[in-house]
Parts: sequence; C-alpha cells; structure tokens
Amino acid sequence: MRVDEDRGGLPRDAKGRAVASTFAKVEGVDPNYAAERALRYAVCRRKTNFGTESAAGSRFVERIQTSIESCRRQSRDLLGFLIEAVSAHRSSGTPPSLVSAEA
Repeated sequence: MRVDEDRGGLPRDAKGRAVASTFAKVEGVDPNYAAERALRYAVCRRKTNFGTESAAGSRFVERIQTSIESCRRQSRDLLGFLIEAVSAHRSSGTPPSLVSAEA
C-alpha cells in the first residue's frame, strides 16, 4: 500500500484505488466508528438523492444534517431547535447554540 500525496494523500492499493479501510491495515491509525456512523445517513441520502443543484443547496443540506445529528446526540428536540433558530433570525436575535451545555 502506498500514500499518493498528489491524489489527496489517501492510501492506495496496487491498482491506484483509494483504500477505505486504512485503519485496519495501518498501525497507529485509530478507527472512529462514531464519526462514521454519524455521517452514514448523510452520505446515503446524498447518493440516493443525487446531491444538490447549487452551492446554497449544499450549504443548507450540510447545516440541516449537522443540526439533526447534534440534536439527536444531545437528545434535544429538533423541531424546537429549528423554531428557535428561525425566530432568532427573523427578530435579529441570538440563534440557539448547537454546542452542548455540558461540553
């Protein structure tokens, strides 16, 4: 296996394909299963819905997915969070934070 700096620094196999399971083969690279699970829904959604048509659409999807996952991990009400965020935006107030109070 080799790392090709010109192609994003990803480990490559003998045929030049990116190797996704680097952590299983390279000592010192820790797997991050929680992060992979958190991204799974967003990745599957993007692949099945063929992405977005604009940069603004991409930013919206990124932000809503972040809100969904953050609220889920904190056991917060997503709809309540979104209502607070939109209300704060409309009244030029301070938006709610996605950062947990425990962090």
